[in-house]
Amino acid sequence: MITRIKINGFKNLREVDLRFSEFTCVAGPNGSGKSNLFDAIQFLSLTGSRTMLEAALAIRGDGGIASSPDHIFSFDGKKGSRRIDFEVEMIVPKFARDDLNQEARATFTFLTYELSVVERSNRGSNPSLEIVREQLSYHPWSEASKHLHFKHSPKWRGSLKQATGGGRRDYFISTADRGGETVIQRHQDGGSSGKPIPALARNLPRTVLSTANASESPTALCAKRELESWRFLALESSSLRAPDGFNDPSMIDVHGRHMPATLNRLIEADGGDTAVASRVAGRLTELVENVRDIHLDRDPVRQAYSILVNDHSGNSIPARGLSDGTLRFLALAILEEDPKVTGVICLEEPENGIHPKRIPAIISLLRDIAMDPTEECGDDNPLRQIVINTHSPLVVAEVPDDSLVVVVDRTLRLEERLVQVPTFLGLPDTWRAKEDGLSVSRGLLLEMPLIFGPVLFILVS
Repeated sequence: MITRIKINGFKNLREVDLRFSEFTCVAGPNGSGKSNLFDAIQFLSLTGSRTMLEAALAIRGDGGIASSPDHIFSFDGKKGSRRIDFEVEMIVPKFARDDLNQEARATFTFLTYELSVVERSNRGSNPSLEIVREQLSYHPWSEASKHLHFKHSPKWRGSLKQATGGGRRDYFISTADRGGETVIQRHQDGGSSGKPIPALARNLPRTVLSTANASESPTALCAKRELESWRFLALESSSLRAPDGFNDPSMIDVHGRHMPATLNRLIEADGGDTAVASRVAGRLTELVENVRDIHLDRDPVRQAYSILVNDHSGNSIPARGLSDGTLRFLALAILEEDPKVTGVICLEEPENGIHPKRIPAIISLLRDIAMDPTEECGDDNPLRQIVINTHSPLVVAEVPDDSLVVVVDRTLRLEERLVQVPTFLGLPDTWRAKEDGLSVSRGLLLEMPLIFGPVLFILVS
């Protein structure tokens, strides 16, 4: 779970400082920086498993596919010396397994990860990325209330706390200067025993965090797995309509593939009871009233199964016959039932393909997918966070005040120049407004012309 993120120098994001709750909606006009925020989070996520170059090239560029890593840097900086700084506070799982399937137990579960990269110009070739700072530290849970400003309960915090936290008072990963060279140091868990293991920063193709293993760096491994768990849903109609083979993966992927296999796993985990399918069908009736029930059509000859939706007229409709909006809603309804789905789930413009009258249903579903921070985390309440973005006033109208973040332009002086950058503000009389000092009125967002217009510059101090 991301509780706070600071970003400076990524695309058009400058001096961003944004706190998250279990459900966060980022609203603003097209081109305001909503998608760039998602790109920044995705870049951080990818650095947990890929090289820096691979992570940068995986981020969408202005024309779609990126051919050079320099597109992730702010355009207003001097080429060849641009820098991106990230700082993310996050709650990580208590346990994780490394690539050799060895279990790790985190010493602390409330962590801060910092990463800074610079652009280096290479004569005759594309620019390269160099890590100049990487650190992983922790927050004692006794001080958690100072950092977690959204509404939550002590029993929720208690369920996330690692019972066997150690007594260390330094970093799990740190940055140091040795003879004019920057080195990234990996520290063993459990206090000051053992010397840190240094790595020369300018030679690193990937982060030190991405190399963490269970035996030497269990807390760092749990942080790595947290980054890797961040999902960016891009639900596609062809994937949503596809049947599954009996041996296919049983987790819905980011494109919506493997709905039948996932539903089958959930039913089998419930002892073959169809209660899971009934709950999914009940959810779907909030979007399509004529739904009676849902079941799996198993084909032993083809060794495959698909989802059938039955209506009250006795018709059985296969997934390939459902609308795109219905399929997206169905995928999210199945995902809600899956306790294996944890971490951050990002979804852009969830209103796509949904009739305006049904937008309350999709927002209600997304809020229910997110964990309840007033109850203990577990299989019935997995540590799951939803972040969406939108430019629709209809969506904004359905989002609670505490969950809404609005993107507005502000003027920033940068190296004797004035540049326009996005800032992320909450509404008045919410915990977000108290934190940021400024707020924006909800009344300005409920009419379509206003959310696209310069009136967004009108702030409430």
